[in-house]
Amino acid sequence: MTYPGGQYQGLGLFDEPPPPRRTGRIAAVAVAAVVVIVGAVVAVVLLNRGDDGGGPGPTTSPTTTGPTTTAQPTTEAPPGEVVANEDAHVAYTVPDGWVASGGDPITLPSMSGVSISALAGSGEYACEGRDYSRGFAGSGTAPAGEINEVASDIAHAVGTDGYTGASGLEVSVGTPKAVKRTGDGGAEVDGVQVEATVTTSGSACLSTRGLVVVTVLRVADGLRFVVVNGDTEGGPADPPPVDRAALLAVADSARPIP
Repeated sequence: MTYPGGQYQGLGLFDEPPPPRRTGRIAAVAVAAVVVIVGAVVAVVLLNRGDDGGGPGPTTSPTTTGPTTTAQPTTEAPPGEVVANEDAHVAYTVPDGWVASGGDPITLPSMSGVSISALAGSGEYACEGRDYSRGFAGSGTAPAGEINEVASDIAHAVGTDGYTGASGLEVSVGTPKAVKRTGDGGAEVDGVQVEATVTTSGSACLSTRGLVVVTVLRVADGLRFVVVNGDTEGGPADPPPVDRAALLAVADSARPIP
């Protein structure tokens, strides 16, 4: 990945080695340390990179369907490292092998008003002189708006900005589903979760398929979000793609904190 707006290169691309980086090109994830992710998702958007590979610009074909209304059961946080965003008052948990980083926030070129911070990443690698990562996660305060649309817009922006190194790019956003999450203080909040599938072509360094999962929670003073993005197919043999179940576990661990 290549992070949108910065070092992170989702589906595999980071420009700087310090903070985490992710796959995809999500700008600003100067998370070079996670050069993992957003090879760092991504600096993950992880997106404002001025050194994208040449070739025709990617085409995006987002498909968003209406949200469902069936509430999902609360999911307990999986074992692993907790990454807390004290500014946005939201946290998530990453599995063993992922690295949390305190790098600069990532911005999304294709969606103004969104800043992704409290980053973590996994599976960094180098390709054709650039740094990438297999997965990344982050969180922040979502812009005001209809919650299903906000979740879908963030998912599409991360998928688009995180894989800009490909000559062919398609982002298909699914149907948001209602969820409930219990915060560390015991309070339950409502929210939505949406998945987006990313397919790419034309790049020897990027994965051919990726998954973006966005969880948006409604709290007293607005909306908070957690996003996780990972390569699920293609790309280099080492490091291998990220397991879909691991990405969903990170998304399901999203919860408010005091």
